Amino acid sequence: MNKFPFHHALLALIFTAPLVAQPPRLTIVLVVDQLASHFFMKPSAYFKGAFKQLLQNGIVYEQANFPHGMPSTATGHAALSTGTYAHNHGIIGNYWYNKEGTKKLNCYLDSPEDAALFIPGGLSTDRGYSCKNLLVDGISDQYMIASKNNDRSVYSFSLKSRASMGMGNHRGKNIWFDTKTGRMTSSKAFFGALPAWLNQFNTTHPVAAHQDISWQLMYSPSSKQYRFDHARDDRFGAFSEHIQKRHITLTPKPGEAEEKYAEAHKWFEVVPAENQYVLDCAYTGIRNELPHNKHMLVWISLSGIDKLGHRVGSHNIALIDMLYKLDMQLKTFMSSIKKLLKKKESVAYVLTGDHGAMPLPQLLAIDGYPAKRLNSDEVRAATNEQLKEKFGIEDLVKAYKTPQFFLDEPKFGALSLEEQRTISHEITQFLKSVPGIRHAWTFDELNSTTYPTHSFEEHLKQQLYPGLSGRITVQTHPYVLMTDYHLGTGHKTPYNYDTQVPLIIHRRNVLEKKHIKSKVWTTQLAATLASILEVPRPSAATFGMLPEIAQG
Repeated sequence: MNKFPFHHALLALIFTAPLVAQPPRLTIVLVVDQLASHFFMKPSAYFKGAFKQLLQNGIVYEQANFPHGMPSTATGHAALSTGTYAHNHGIIGNYWYNKEGTKKLNCYLDSPEDAALFIPGGLSTDRGYSCKNLLVDGISDQYMIASKNNDRSVYSFSLKSRASMGMGNHRGKNIWFDTKTGRMTSSKAFFGALPAWLNQFNTTHPVAAHQDISWQLMYSPSSKQYRFDHARDDRFGAFSEHIQKRHITLTPKPGEAEEKYAEAHKWFEVVPAENQYVLDCAYTGIRNELPHNKHMLVWISLSGIDKLGHRVGSHNIALIDMLYKLDMQLKTFMSSIKKLLKKKESVAYVLTGDHGAMPLPQLLAIDGYPAKRLNSDEVRAATNEQLKEKFGIEDLVKAYKTPQFFLDEPKFGALSLEEQRTISHEITQFLKSVPGIRHAWTFDELNSTTYPTHSFEEHLKQQLYPGLSGRITVQTHPYVLMTDYHLGTGHKTPYNYDTQVPLIIHRRNVLEKKHIKSKVWTTQLAATLASILEVPRPSAATFGMLPEIAQG
């Protein structure tokens, strides 16, 4: 006879009750492109909008890093959604080169026959985009696989196609900005036809309404909100800054920046209005689609910080002001979203970045850091000269995409295996002799060696892919930027300034008010979202859940 029926009943109840709260009606993942932790936290005392709310109320991971040796937009977004390394998901960079090393290939490029881009009046005959190069499923795919009677949807919004597709994966409705037509669009890989609300948005939100690279600063230029070292030093950025009272104007300096911003719609990428434009599009989509869905997962990637940050650096008054503006833009957006939900319905937010960024090396050098710029064109030319003198082979090293050198593959393939090994070794030895370069490896050397888990070398190795990666990979010393640009900065090293980003998760009364100081990996987000949304993890996810995530 059971003497303790109540206790057994209680234990049964405990072990069969759900361990988590019901999935949120709406989940919004905000990815701010190039939101380095060192940049985000520097002015955080002056946040008064969404960033302040999330920092105070959310689960804040203070040391969140990407396990990447060469961080990039495409790789970062794909990592967040798939929960695995680039060598597994296939998006090892924003682009790679053809076999001759002469042409860049977009990582999400596809044929117009299979994935034509929507353009005004129909479909493009020369441009197509899809997720065919994304080799695994992501959390967005799993979310849609779990759909019952089409009760849910995934939407992904970004200025950049590579960000949108990296988040929304194969099954999401991926939407991005096309600089050639100045419209938000997609491809037939994701839509049979663009939704009516998106066509209407393009009509009512022309980017031509923002026709100069200027804006009003939030505060007086002399205020404490901008009182940071080098905030007004524009000597090493790609823009000259003119500030009159609270009005700031950016003028592209001669060269790359001047030429780039002569193109139609390019100016739009570096003003705060770009972030607002993407948020407006996302809000329009949510407002129109939420009534038809029991649940929605929405990804929003905001590119303004990245587009401007590359050109002016994280110290700059214009970039700091853009961050303050984004803080308030997101506050307004989140308030508008709240009004779309019923009283008992909840929304979960995630805020993070896709990579960090190196501060401008010239300014670091002024402050006493061992920082410098290396001109990649000069290093490539010197390497080719060395090969010509020693082996009589000309122009073998064709291109450099940080941090890899690409060879002329037909020319290299014509050599014997012994000649290939000898010449490859010569290239790596020569590069290691260049001041500022810490190490250089051949593809085979880096790919076949076992390194300590989460070492710099292992993170570089995990971003290799046969046939797509360069033949030679280099690692510079910290604060050494090797690029063919004379101005601005980059983010493709394994060091913390390039890999560490904010990571905050918040769901009112469920996921809130904790600060986690231990190191975590951003690739843990996919498994964490799977738990929150009650769907299976992505099939290739190799990282587990973030700590301190227990709902209900």
